[in-house]
Amino acid sequence: MFKSRNFQINSIGLIVSCLVGAVFLFSETVSANSLYFSEQEIADIFGNADDNDSVIFTPEGTYLHGKAVTYDSNDPEGEKRYDDSETDASAITIKVLKEKYRTTPKDLLHLEAEQFNRETPPTVERSLPGGSYELSGSFSGSFWRFANVLYKPAPNTGGPYLKWSVYIDSAYIGDSGQAWNTYYGSPSGTALYPTDFGRYLTGAGNLTTYYTKNPIHGAHYFVENR
Repeated sequence: MFKSRNFQINSIGLIVSCLVGAVFLFSETVSANSLYFSEQEIADIFGNADDNDSVIFTPEGTYLHGKAVTYDSNDPEGEKRYDDSETDASAITIKVLKEKYRTTPKDLLHLEAEQFNRETPPTVERSLPGGSYELSGSFSGSFWRFANVLYKPAPNTGGPYLKWSVYIDSAYIGDSGQAWNTYYGSPSGTALYPTDFGRYLTGAGNLTTYYTKNPIHGAHYFVENR
């Protein structure tokens, strides 16, 4: 009788130990997986980009495909920078960039991008010709965070609109005045959500930018002239 009871106790103990071990192992697996962007998140972030597209990393912390002209909004007739991902020796493909997102912990990607997440609206303007697009780095931080660039379509490329998409978290898209109103405490602009699958937007001077409050780690934007 006692042998039977001891057997039951030992069996229960073994089962509990196995369950605890399984839960611990499951937790470790979930924890490890959460360190990296999931395949679904990567598919969402890069949804509008072709694996064979070339991109370059810009000084403003974004990935540009195609051409762009960048200048200081306070001096639009001054010095300009001309970028072209098709001729730049530092260009990589979207496929390579995706692999970086698969193999680099989220926290490291956040740290890499954090220096480019502004706490005030941008003063850099960028003109995107037809066919060009730009993907941001990862947004994180507290309170309002702004993109480093005000975007507009290049002249004679089909109108004043650019197509905006956001991933992981919602955001506002607005012109410079709306971004500054938001900074000073009166949020304004067009609210955009990951479920919107892109919207064509414009603003004063055909300029628009991205800003978000208390962004979820990994928030991104995608802006395109196509």
